[in-house]
Amino acid sequence: MGGSSGAPHNGRPLDSKLDPYKPSLEQRFQEGCETAAVLWREIQAQGFEGSASLVPKLITPLWRMSAIPTIVQVKREPPYSLPDLVLCVLRRPAERTGEQQAVVARLRQVDQTIQTACDLSETFAAMVRDRQPQQLDPWLDQAESSTLPEFRPFVRGLRRDAVAVRNALELPYSNGITEGQIHRLKLVKRAM
Repeated sequence: MGGSSGAPHNGRPLDSKLDPYKPSLEQRFQEGCETAAVLWREIQAQGFEGSASLVPKLITPLWRMSAIPTIVQVKREPPYSLPDLVLCVLRRPAERTGEQQAVVARLRQVDQTIQTACDLSETFAAMVRDRQPQQLDPWLDQAESSTLPEFRPFVRGLRRDAVAVRNALELPYSNGITEGQIHRLKLVKRAM
């Protein structure tokens, strides 16, 4: 079966008349000469006897390769999930890592609303950790009068259970051990 140059033969291409000129063509292309007609005339002057239509077949893949943009590695900050951000805000300021302190500082600079949310959250967490029941009513009033609708249902729930909340802030007792045992029993029950 006779074929034209460049046609596949048993899975491999036949030699092309351009083969001896490929290094020269690729070099000229890399130097900036991308016009097929100019390249054809240059190799014709070197003794190439083939048609001008063979040159574009060689340089088309080179055009495609040069059109692919260079991928630039951009260092991105690690994305933080909402729970990660909440933990950063609720953690004691003295116990935050340098990175967490930077995250909270950036959060506070984003918007006045976010800054208010951070202030209210930090104040509430400190009030609970340090057991300051006298701070409860002022905090509830401040949270309720804020422009943050997300705090209102929380404030309503705290007001509804005010006696229990106040007792939790005043009394040294905790039901953490009981809750832990209940959780363990539920896990055993699910495993059965």
